[in-house]
Amino acid sequence: GRILMNRLEEKYRNEVVPSLMSKHNYSTQMLVPKIEKIVVNMGVGDATTNAHSIYTYLRTVTGLSKAQACGIVANIQHESGFNPTALGDNGTSYGICQWHSGRWENLKTWCTTRGHDWRGLGGQILYLEHDLVDNHPDLYRKICNQPDTAEGAYQSGYWWCYDFEIPANRDYNARKRGNAAKQYYSDTSYT
Repeated sequence: GRILMNRLEEKYRNEVVPSLMSKHNYSTQMLVPKIEKIVVNMGVGDATTNAHSIYTYLRTVTGLSKAQACGIVANIQHESGFNPTALGDNGTSYGICQWHSGRWENLKTWCTTRGHDWRGLGGQILYLEHDLVDNHPDLYRKICNQPDTAEGAYQSGYWWCYDFEIPANRDYNARKRGNAAKQYYSDTSYT
């Protein structure tokens, strides 16, 4: 949502514009092409590719630390196995976060009104950021306050499960996902 656009605009203004001015010898910023629309389009890849795509987005665009991103990734692995077309709860939950009923409808509406494919990984990653930042600001702050340590990964995974996924046996599942987040944190392919 807003955070994504702010980050992209800042990157464009501070890195891309000066680079294009230098490369093409533009005399003024007015000559540099403007961005009118950004479309993120990712298909259904394998679980490892999707996991890294989600993790990379959380780290580079959303600005979460390794521990914070690992907490979310661990939950997505448990919810959907990183499959954006996963159906759960007898067909009432959908996608990487298993958005349930009204939350699934919110995913569809938000993506459709912004030109994103709600069935694809790209649209779901964008919605995930919006859902976290705009619809769950207390949880977002709680996760952002976790240190970039194995314990921070555990806490991020625990609170994401407890306050966002809200499964049956909340505490048991939250502890399980916190431990999974620690495993992702120790995985050297996640930097």
